[in-house]
Amino acid sequence: MTTRPYRDYFTRMAAALACSMLLSLPAFSQEGTRLERLAAHLALSEAQQASVADLVAAHRDRMAIIRDELEGADIPAIRREVRAERQALIEEIEALLDPEQRVKFQTTRQSMQERRIRREIRWRRTMDHLDLSADQALAIETLVESMTAEKQALRQDFREQLVAILDEDQKAKWRALQRWDAGRPD
Repeated sequence: MTTRPYRDYFTRMAAALACSMLLSLPAFSQEGTRLERLAAHLALSEAQQASVADLVAAHRDRMAIIRDELEGADIPAIRREVRAERQALIEEIEALLDPEQRVKFQTTRQSMQERRIRREIRWRRTMDHLDLSADQALAIETLVESMTAEKQALRQDFREQLVAILDEDQKAKWRALQRWDAGRPD
């Protein structure tokens, strides 16, 4: 397989785009949804949920500081800071969990990382197979990220509108069904 000249350019551009998107948006911008899923998946107590929410808020504030301090810095420096902050949050969340929850949290994170790697490999193979120019590759990458964000926003909007239609008894049933889907039946 020959090295395609756009590959280095595309990799640098994709990294720059990903970092700029990460730093231009507030960290954990969908923490409500993520926190709810995490709470359901790990069967977090009310106290744990409150502690995790506080941790996420504190790390969001620190990410904003990092974003401001590193504006215009090189991408590797930004990546190091973001990774360190993310890892600190993970460690602080793990410290709040009981041993069973910690194992489940770590297992879930590992499977998510493996899925991300498989998706990245498939994506790179597709890009190579299509023999895209650097501009085409960047345009496609931007489109994918845009559509992913739009899909997440639509999903959240749907949930909010659905819950607004339901009465209190139906809302309780809806939440119970969501817990069941998350693998935690009542």
